[in-house]
Amino acid sequence: MPKCTVANIYDSKSYGVSHYVGELTAALNKHSVFNAVKISRLFIYNRYHVKVYHYSNSTRSVLIDIVLSPGKKVVVVHDVLPRSKLLQLFAYYGYRLINLRKPLFIVHTKNALSLFCATAPFIDTNRIYVIPHGTTIPTVNLHDRSSARKKFEISKSTTVLLMVGGISRARGQIEFLRSYRDNSPDNAYLLIAGAISDPSVLSMINQISNCKYFGFVSPEILKELYLCADVLVSYRTSSVGESSGPIATGLGYGLPVITSVVTPFADMVGEAGIKYDIKNDSLQAVINSIAANYASLSKAAIVAAQNSSWETVAGKFEVLLV
Repeated sequence: MPKCTVANIYDSKSYGVSHYVGELTAALNKHSVFNAVKISRLFIYNRYHVKVYHYSNSTRSVLIDIVLSPGKKVVVVHDVLPRSKLLQLFAYYGYRLINLRKPLFIVHTKNALSLFCATAPFIDTNRIYVIPHGTTIPTVNLHDRSSARKKFEISKSTTVLLMVGGISRARGQIEFLRSYRDNSPDNAYLLIAGAISDPSVLSMINQISNCKYFGFVSPEILKELYLCADVLVSYRTSSVGESSGPIATGLGYGLPVITSVVTPFADMVGEAGIKYDIKNDSLQAVINSIAANYASLSKAAIVAAQNSSWETVAGKFEVLLV
């Protein structure tokens, strides 16, 4: 029986999407029915059975190919809306063009599904599916963080918080950093990895004593940071229907996730999520609670990760692609 050929098409400008596409392609190829490839160029007219387009704020140029190229298509929507309020006005028309080809659509969370349906109400909901962001389950011993702690010179008894990804003034990150600076929780240390282009955010980080900013790091260093950490911080107060690779990775490492009370990732983190209300909660109390209940929170993170493993995600894609 001939294999189903699948082209995962994206724009290489996005590191996060590129990583996602690589993992998805590898997971699909473990299924005997697929011959999947990863392609970072546009205008793909080869005779693939299915073209899977990865549509995000960094890869919206694939819209041209979605509209012009023939064949069966699936559009994975990594960001429902642009972050710019002005550009959001054009999102409706972009989805209008894409819908001319009647593709299937995939979003990663229930929050993204609601936002997508509100943004593009003309799309038949029977062609929209929720498939979670895939999670890699590490092969390392998650109960032994001592070597990573030693490398970064952090005590074993310290509760280590980790923030990963681009940090900006929008969406809640700066509010969390300000809260962490002002509360200065005892026996806690904050690690930050990701690009920061706003000087005021860098200035905020420099005011925090129990914190270290690494900037953009290699995949190897990032793995060590996840292994060093006790808890991931993903503090978002608004959403554009985005997915979250850092959360997916953190869950795989058994890390509970500190979120806002309006987190767009509630269904993703499950029982591993710890909601922190900056205005009304004590950050020290939240950290103490995490330390006291760490075993159950970490177990919940592993369960959430297993429910969205790349193997599970590839199986859900198979249902749509074949």
